[in-house]
Amino acid sequence: MLMRSKLIVFTGGPGSGKTSVITALSHLGYACLPEAGRRIIRQQVKQVGRALPWQDKQAFRDLMFSEDVRHFEAQRHSEDFIFCDRGVIDALGYSMLESIETPEYMTDVTRSHDITL
Repeated sequence: MLMRSKLIVFTGGPGSGKTSVITALSHLGYACLPEAGRRIIRQQVKQVGRALPWQDKQAFRDLMFSEDVRHFEAQRHSEDFIFCDRGVIDALGYSMLESIETPEYMTDVTRSHDITL
């Protein structure tokens, strides 16, 4: 039997309502995963780190990708729908937006996890 993930990823530009929808779904009792980028920014600022979108875009992207892959792998066989505020695919979009070369391993991981739009 083929197991398909029931992760639903909300993606889009800043201020487009992703987090508002995720928050509403969470209040309705649905399982939701927060956006990795926001947590990483808070952590990096607290630690005086450089993996920030205004300092080291590539390091920021790499941390987001790693965290989103961990979330995906931890939840991919869940029987319940899980709503995600951004996801693995967003790191690839961020790379394109910021003209950062995307390492082959990122596209390979995306393909191997059957992550599609």
